[in-house]
Order: sequence, then C-alpha cells, then structure tokens
Amino acid sequence: MNYYLETILENKSTDPVLLTFCLKNGTQNVDHSTSFKHVNIQLLGKDIHSLLYNILSTCHLSTDYLDDLQKSRPRQMKPKQFTTRTSSKSFHDQWWKEVRKTAEDIERCIWNEPDVDFRSWLINNTDKALHRLQMCQPLREETERLRNELREVHFLKDIVWNCGWGITHFRGCLQSFQRLLQQHPSQILPLKGRTLVFGRETGVSFEGHIILSSEDVRNNWLDVIQSVEQYDNLLRQIPKAEGALSEVLRGISVDHRKFQPTVMVQKYIQQLGKLTSALYKHRWVHGYPEDWPRRLCAFQLVVECESGPLMLSPTGQFIVPASCPALVLVDFIGKNMAEADQRLQFYSTMKKEERMLHAQCMAQLGLSALEKDDNITPDLMVQCCRRILRDAAALGPSLRGLRLRISHYYSVLQDGEICIPWNWNVTRR
Repeated sequence: MNYYLETILENKSTDPVLLTFCLKNGTQNVDHSTSFKHVNIQLLGKDIHSLLYNILSTCHLSTDYLDDLQKSRPRQMKPKQFTTRTSSKSFHDQWWKEVRKTAEDIERCIWNEPDVDFRSWLINNTDKALHRLQMCQPLREETERLRNELREVHFLKDIVWNCGWGITHFRGCLQSFQRLLQQHPSQILPLKGRTLVFGRETGVSFEGHIILSSEDVRNNWLDVIQSVEQYDNLLRQIPKAEGALSEVLRGISVDHRKFQPTVMVQKYIQQLGKLTSALYKHRWVHGYPEDWPRRLCAFQLVVECESGPLMLSPTGQFIVPASCPALVLVDFIGKNMAEADQRLQFYSTMKKEERMLHAQCMAQLGLSALEKDDNITPDLMVQCCRRILRDAAALGPSLRGLRLRISHYYSVLQDGEICIPWNWNVTRR
C-alpha cells in the first residue's frame, strides 16, 4: 500500500492492486483472545484523495479530516477539461500544492498537540490497564505454563518470543509447535539443548538458535528442525571466520549487538569472509595508519548486514556492512577511535546503574514488570528511572501492580501493559 501511494504521489503509472489485511474485530473471544477479520482493499486510479478515502472507509476509520479538506478545497476545473500540455502541467502543479499543504497541515496538528501530563494520563488509564491485566492473566499463565512444559519435556535451553505480537499470538505459536512435536515425535532430537526463537524468519541464527517464523506453516518449521545438523557444520566455522577478521584488523573484538536483527548463519559467514578478504587486500597494498595502536583489542566491531550504514553505535561499537570498502572502514575507525572509547566506557557505567535503578523501581513502586523497547539505550533508561524514583511518592499508588514498558509513546496495550515515553513530562503546580 505504501509503495502504491508513493508511486501515485510521484506521478508515475502503476497497475491496480488488490490488498488483503487482517483487522482486529475489537471484541474478545471466550478465551480472551482477539479475533480478526479479512478486509480487501482495491487500489485503483491516481486520485490521492479518493484512494485515501477508500482505504479509511473500507477499514471503518474516520474520514472527517479528508471530508473537511474536500470542503475547503477551492473549486477547480476537472482534469478532462485540460486539453493542452500547459493546462495539464498547471493541473498537476496545483494538485502537488494541495498534497504538500495536506502534509503540512497534518504535521502542524502533530506539533501543536499539547504535552501529555504523565500523572493525569496515569490517573485516566490505570483502571483500564489493571482491568486488561486481570482479564489477560489466565492467558498469560497458560502461555507460561505451556512454554515451561515444552522447554522441560523436550530439553530445550529456552523458548524466546521475538516477534512483536502480543501474548495471544505467542500462545498460538506454542500450541502449533506442540502439535508439530506430537505428530513427529522422532524429529525432536535436534532440539535438545537449543534455544528456540519465534521470530520473523525461519532458519538458524549465527548464535545457533533455531528461528521459526510466526507466519510460517508447521511444515516449514519441520524442514528447519530436520536440517539442523547441516547448519551445525556452518556454526562450527563461525569462530574461525570471526578470528580471521579480528586478526586482520589488529585483534579487534568481533562482537554482536544484543538487539541486532536476526542474521542467519550462512549469510553471516559470507559477510565475515567478504569483509575479511577486502581488509587483507587493503593491508597488503596500503597498510594501516602509523598513528594506530599496535592492537585494537579495546574496540568492538559488529558485522550486521550485507549493505547498510557504516556507523558508531551509541554503545561504542563499530557497525559495519559487509560491502563496506576497506579504505572507507579504515578511515572511519581511525577518525572515531576516541569517541568509540568514550562511548564504551559510558555504556559500561550506564549499564551498571540501569540494573541498580531497575531493581529500585521494582521494589519501591511495586511493579509487576518493568521492561523497555530495544531502542531505549541504558542512558535513556537511567534518566527515566531516576525521574520515576524522584516522583515515587506521587506516582507509586498509580503504578502499583502494573506492567510498565519504557518506550517513545503513551499507550495501554491489549494485554494491559502500559507504555510511556522515556522523557515523560509532568505539569508542575
């Protein structure tokens, strides 16, 4: 849908498209799970207003804003009345102006929204969150029971949910996996001692975790489980491949980001080999800068993807795409060594303080859980926790018993978890 709309906005031709989406019904089943309905949306034509109106109305979403824009739009000649190239160009220029004005109006509305007062928002949403938590608790307990049962019976090291969907979807995946093992009991041997991850792809990660896509059918899961031994041969090559990259770059530590996207083992080995080969050639022809230290053991490098941005992460790691030219990488490392060292030390300090403040928040506020989104770095979490503890007397009664997630927005999720921005505000009186 996004691609189709962008194509129309760029005034390019495109074929009609029929898309199917799954929308929540808004009602819960007897087991407290949320049902879905299929909605078919036909994308046809080049009128952006009609397209957006069709999308919103088909999904039963409000079209008031579009209606107001249509009413306030000045009367224009219809496109068919433009017969010359000049007239057609004039029409498209006017059309583009309206599109830009619409975007500016939406952006202005967002920026002009008043700041949310954290205390008031909590007061207004605590009862809703507690009600949803209570309604979802049997489902949460059943999911955890099933997870532990599968882990113990089949000698799994762990079962991890890394999909982004809610607890209902997790339980559904566990039930499907349980049925798969019941139908194919002879295939469970490769699972012993492994970590099973329900994610967005199917395969084996470079950490040796078995990844099962929550969107795949069970037969695809079975194919991966049956092929684990083949992946094991690749996994045994990883230490050697990482060691070769480390050695060619003066002993730099080849590491992984905790929340980096899942990388399948075969792709990872290819990426390591590609970057290592490029650095060997560069070292042979150009060598390394004279001001570099003899060893780079204090620094960390992460090979994350085939192509992407070369950057220094907030934690001080060099994030390197496999296709990065060696000359560019060497120059980047040299220019950012001092900054990388500072960030590594800062990250280590913040991580220790984060663990301490997390424990204090759980104890003083009586939270059921305190978690954070992957993109909330330790320093942001530390700032948030400090402020929560500073206002613990006022916030404590509203937060007691809740599951709190530190994020970038306010929301009460379907399972009762409360999301708040790390930089929440309160109105001082």
